[in-house]
Amino acid sequence: MKWQAISPQSLHTRTWDDEVVVYDALSGNTHLLGLAAARLLAAIAQAPGDIAALAHTLEQHWPDLTAEEAHTHVDAMLAELAGIGLIAAVSP
Repeated sequence: MKWQAISPQSLHTRTWDDEVVVYDALSGNTHLLGLAAARLLAAIAQAPGDIAALAHTLEQHWPDLTAEEAHTHVDAMLAELAGIGLIAAVSP
């Protein structure tokens, strides 16, 4: 299963330290994300990805994570991002 941003062109972000505010112009909602979730969202907005590719992206930013830890974190962040309507699962 791959994940894609619902409307990448409608996402506007601002970063402060380790937090990122994302404004979704399509829905009018504003979301506060951690830096890892924001980087994951940015990767998905550039190109849909499956969990393995997205976990690899996370590992590149945080090399101290094991592959298993990265996979676990990505899985949780995907659920969070999908729950707030920023991403959706798509069939391959």
